[in-house]
Amino acid sequence: MCSNYILKDILLSLFRNPCIQLFYCILVAGGTGVLTFNILSYFDSFNMYCTTAYILITISFTLFTICSYRDPGVVTKDNVSNFLGIYEPDGLFYLEQQCNTCDIVKPARSKHCCKLKKIFFKFFSVFYLHLMV
Repeated sequence: MCSNYILKDILLSLFRNPCIQLFYCILVAGGTGVLTFNILSYFDSFNMYCTTAYILITISFTLFTICSYRDPGVVTKDNVSNFLGIYEPDGLFYLEQQCNTCDIVKPARSKHCCKLKKIFFKFFSVFYLHLMV
């Protein structure tokens, strides 16, 4: 049981590191280089497949950059009223609860992250959030 927590701490420290984002950019650049210098040389001319490949690479890198700099939905005392109106507590799945750690009313579909000591709206997974934080 203790080894699971140690492994989780190691993984979380890796995912919080911005080197993971740099590694992704290097992978995209490397894949683009392989496409440009090795694969596209087999085509006679610059055709629709080449154009589509570069457009998809650009879209992928653009979306990754937007997601890296976007707010992951941290709920604070200042903005909690903005999140409370999005999903109403239905009394069945989403109850109106008070966060014991942050002393804030937790909106529906939000969770408290014990590692970051914050409440996140639409909390999907700790590993995805640490990439953005």
